[in-house]
Amino acid sequence: MTYSINGSVSSLLQSDSAAFAPLLKKVVSDIHLLLTDYDIQDRATLISVLSAKLATQELNGEIVRSAAPDESGRALYTTRKHYRQTQGLGTRILSALSDKVA
Repeated sequence: MTYSINGSVSSLLQSDSAAFAPLLKKVVSDIHLLLTDYDIQDRATLISVLSAKLATQELNGEIVRSAAPDESGRALYTTRKHYRQTQGLGTRILSALSDKVA
């Protein structure tokens, strides 16, 4: 899949979310169609597509990445809604501050 953009990729990534949103919406739609229309058997390809889906969810603010990895060092993710329901305000503030300091 290819996408046309105005300007450079770096300027698009540094732009405000309003400029980036239409491209992100198209990518999300294409990933959804890819996963529903095709039975991807190749494990590496499936991992690549699911990684792209995870990245779009993170960019959309649907999920948040934990500051601490699991026992094996892998990144942990949760939905923003679940995070807000299970973590107190103090924890969320400290987490946000530690993310900014690191």
